[in-house]
Amino acid sequence: MKIKVFYLLSLCIISLLCSCKNSKSSKTSESASVKSITTESETKSDKDINDWFTAKVWKQGWNVKADESLNIKDFAYYYFKNPDRWNKAFKFLAKNNLKAIKTGKYEIDGKNLFAAVSEYESKDENNAKIEAHKKYADIQYVITGEEQIGVLPLENMKPFIPYSDKKDVEFFKTDMTNYYHHADSSNFFIFFPNDAHRPGVKIDKNTPIKKIVIKVKLL
Repeated sequence: MKIKVFYLLSLCIISLLCSCKNSKSSKTSESASVKSITTESETKSDKDINDWFTAKVWKQGWNVKADESLNIKDFAYYYFKNPDRWNKAFKFLAKNNLKAIKTGKYEIDGKNLFAAVSEYESKDENNAKIEAHKKYADIQYVITGEEQIGVLPLENMKPFIPYSDKKDVEFFKTDMTNYYHHADSSNFFIFFPNDAHRPGVKIDKNTPIKKIVIKVKLL
């Protein structure tokens, strides 16, 4: 009788040990999976990143090209840290009639992801500020009209107005020239913390612009 009880107790202990081991293994596997997602862009080769980018799955069916100023490696790095967030951003662009959308702010995923639609006239260069952000990336798309957007490396900028944590923006000055890109309904821009940008600059004359800016939280 004692032998039988001992035998049953032994089976229970072995079963519990196996269960704990499997649970630990499952958690380790899950942790490794999450880690692999957030570090995927760091371990991929340049070819892998270019293949991922040119496949365009990340665009969620939005048929607009990325401007050549986009840093693909930076995009891959931030995309794989929050793929769901970026997918929601591009779905918003793909699924909505942007020409008909009203001006205003649109929450897509609370403070993590939102859009601002505005209408304005393109500016003289002297009236367009050079800016950069720390917490959010910008997806900027000119829905109607056309303008120039200056794109510059942050390291070459001269501080002008200090960073505002509340507004997530800092302004700069530069002596650089020839840094403008044409922006219209055929292309979009993405700006990361290292990208200083000067949007809204007129081409030949001041003209009406309708633009959407999607703010993607990076932290």
